[in-house]
Amino acid sequence: MHPSYIMLDMANMTKTDITMHPSYITLDMANMTKTDITMPPSYIMLDMANMTETDITMHPSYIMLDMENMTKTDITMHPSYIMLDMANMTKTDIIMHPSYITLHMANMTKTDITLHTSYIMLDMANMTKTDITMHPSYITLDMANMTKADITMHPSYITLDMANMTKADITMHPSYITLDMANMTKADITLHNSYIMLDMANMTKTDITMHPSYITLGMANMTKTDINLHTSYIMLDMANMTKTDITMHPSYNTLDMANMTKTDITMHPSYIMLDMANMTKTDITMHPSYIMLYMANMTTADITMHPSYITLDMANMTKADITMHPSYITLDMANMTKTDITMHPSYIMLDMAKMTKTDITMHPSYITLHMANMTKTDITMHPSYIMLDMANMTKTDIAVNPSYIMLDMANMTKTDITLHTSYIMLDMENMTKTISQCTHHISRWIWQI
Repeated sequence: MHPSYIMLDMANMTKTDITMHPSYITLDMANMTKTDITMPPSYIMLDMANMTETDITMHPSYIMLDMENMTKTDITMHPSYIMLDMANMTKTDIIMHPSYITLHMANMTKTDITLHTSYIMLDMANMTKTDITMHPSYITLDMANMTKADITMHPSYITLDMANMTKADITMHPSYITLDMANMTKADITLHNSYIMLDMANMTKTDITMHPSYITLGMANMTKTDINLHTSYIMLDMANMTKTDITMHPSYNTLDMANMTKTDITMHPSYIMLDMANMTKTDITMHPSYIMLYMANMTTADITMHPSYITLDMANMTKADITMHPSYITLDMANMTKTDITMHPSYIMLDMAKMTKTDITMHPSYITLHMANMTKTDITMHPSYIMLDMANMTKTDIAVNPSYIMLDMANMTKTDITLHTSYIMLDMENMTKTISQCTHHISRWIWQI
């Protein structure tokens, strides 16, 4: 990206290609502000080279071209505008932003939109706290960590499902039991007269004997563990489960793990249910087995960034290696500013993934690593250092910079180097010093005479 480098790289390029060259931008933008620089047509092409069409429309520079004939109101709703307005907002605030709703709901039905997390804020403005908890949209927020079965038992859920039911049907509804059985234990609820009638209405005599409630009567003298392992119990509980869910069932463990080693058993997806009974939610997410469940639909890149993954991958790593681990960034940078994060040793690995070896050596973060064992003098001569040191220098000053000489003279002969404008400045530094010393000695000699 160095100004001098442009001459070597552009030898076989057309005038048009030269103006689009990354290096060319530096020369053309010398007197431009940082904001103006990001707005030139050439800059857009350079910055958007590896971007998708969607990402390009979100680019800060792109916004100016697209919004020329738009009203102020339309501009604030523009996809690109969101990036500017949300710069200092948290991820949560961003998804609640009025403009954000437009983007996220583009392909949603009217029904889905009313259930959108952001939409809830607009619709509930004049509602009481009680009404809000009964709102159709509210269910989505409250039930995020609930199972499908628990959701159907949710107080709010009852309103939606019973809208077209008669009073008699409502009293037989699974959710209705919650209201009537407030002070009953879970076991007592499954034995409730209404509960049995409702659940067994369309069952055969054989199916009824397999019913959860029915098991309680026949298993009066059995322990909870034995009941869970009961042949009938397995069939009953797994009736509406997928093959994957069945393998996760506590009872299923016994059959599948018969020939497995103790180590393999602890890593088994099903085993997780038994082992995590007394663990906190945080501990569960860090459990070796939990990773298998949580990462099923994750890309390999996302998996390596997962907090839990760090534990497995860093088992045999030194403390230094751990801090350089891609996953470690998430934990270590939680309270860091955006600037500090980009300078973080670990960040280099992520940021430079698609960079060439040359670009990496010029990366601001790279300086920290590469110069760790260098003297102050060597650092000022480092190719990367030039970018930092010359930020506020004029073009002329840059040309005579000690560091600049090394880059500019790479392909010059020794004779040409000695004739180089910059070289003269260096060569005369010691000449002036020598002449000064001679003058001093001559004056001293004359004085003595």
